[in-house]
Amino acid sequence: MTASSEMTQARWRAAPVVQLIDLIGDRPILILAPHADDETIGCGGLICQAVRAGIPVSIDILTDGSRSHTGSMEYDSTRLAALRQRETTAAAARLGVEAGAIHFWGEEDSRLEADGERAETLVAALRRRIVETGAGAVFVTWVDDPHCDHKAAFSLAVQSVSGLKDPPRLYGYPVWSWTIETAPSPYEGVIGRLDIGDQLDTKRDALACHASQLGLVITDDPDGFSLSASDLALFLQPFETFIAVKDPARMIEHRVAIEQECERGRRTQAAIAPPGSCGRRAGRRGSRGRGGSSQAVRPRRVTWRPVRHRFFRRPRPGPGSRSRSC
Repeated sequence: MTASSEMTQARWRAAPVVQLIDLIGDRPILILAPHADDETIGCGGLICQAVRAGIPVSIDILTDGSRSHTGSMEYDSTRLAALRQRETTAAAARLGVEAGAIHFWGEEDSRLEADGERAETLVAALRRRIVETGAGAVFVTWVDDPHCDHKAAFSLAVQSVSGLKDPPRLYGYPVWSWTIETAPSPYEGVIGRLDIGDQLDTKRDALACHASQLGLVITDDPDGFSLSASDLALFLQPFETFIAVKDPARMIEHRVAIEQECERGRRTQAAIAPPGSCGRRAGRRGSRGRGGSSQAVRPRRVTWRPVRHRFFRRPRPGPGSRSRSC
């Protein structure tokens, strides 16, 4: 944790407390998670409250989560992806969501597309999903999260919502942006905190279901991802923070704002991403995770393409890279 991240945390902790009904109304909600466990980290208390209030909840996991332990011989990508699905189903059950309300999109971990033909297909599918679920509110990882899949998920959500005749409310939930400096974003609307004190134990139990991300399952990859004690302290606070996305349709056309986000993403990810990683997943144990040491990381060489809605970088893989990076 740095002084700058403490400033971000202070700003979000000072946000006013909101009630569930004011946040989502009485219509179903859709939770978009780039990886299995993001739904619990960012929205576990919200999900639990909505279920108890009788509001239908759908959870969509966008990537297969297969690259959190790329060095494991025991768990190849197929076996790991299957494990992540089982963990998600168990975590959702703890929060009160049935397996039938969970949709696994199966996009490759660390390769979620935010532009191009594949992204257009995903946006169209996501629009159908919003209509099918009747969602009155959609929750997705916040644009400042320093992981390319998290940024791509945000981009896909903005594009999807902006193309609907009756768009739902769109909120961002911070995950890894809790750990960095985040100045107010052009996308940032009203920030609210949901009191989840009564649901905190349930959320903790749900997060424990993601045992592979806690260093409790895969033992043959010392560089694999693992949530640290400091991560858990941030993610298990007695409130959850939600940031209303300001006028998604207008923001899609706001080229200046998009370029600002690109520049912010360049600076952030070049400063913190370890070699071979996509911000969060690869090698986190060696930088911030359990058993690792804090080391300065040199920025990597980055290649940018002038594409539409580009929120993240795509670095050139270095020699000996252990995983495909964003």
